[in-house]
Amino acid sequence: MRVLHTLRHLFREVLHLIRRHTIGNGPRVRLLRWCGASVGKRVFIGQEFYVFDAGHTELLTIDDDAGIAPFVIALIHTHPGNPVLDSVYPKQTLPVHIGKGAWIGARVTILGGVTIGDYAVVAAGSVVTRDVPPYTVVGGVPAVKIRTISHTQDK
Repeated sequence: MRVLHTLRHLFREVLHLIRRHTIGNGPRVRLLRWCGASVGKRVFIGQEFYVFDAGHTELLTIDDDAGIAPFVIALIHTHPGNPVLDSVYPKQTLPVHIGKGAWIGARVTILGGVTIGDYAVVAAGSVVTRDVPPYTVVGGVPAVKIRTISHTQDK
């Protein structure tokens, strides 16, 4: 049973590696689904979307019409890798949810346990440490609210 788990984990890691470097959005989306993520319709995923998940890709949800620019990192799993630090920074595996129509700018880092609301925008280079409400623009390190988006014409 342990061997099967290890082989499945290795297979997913290879799929992630191929996905990150694949040319074209369609193959990147399909490969992410094959890895176990829930990915909606009409989603754009830029190159080098790195999902650090330690085999828990099923904890990633990307809703319809979301857009993810290149070089975004989703940290579903965190671990210091040093036994001395385990008590201070315990291993965590938490979901990441990107809402419908959300746009994630280039080089954004999204920490585990974060939900990015529907039609929210995360400015390039931001580090998202807490939930982003729907129709909100956030940016910075850590990301803070910049403004609210008018949503009088919902799609």
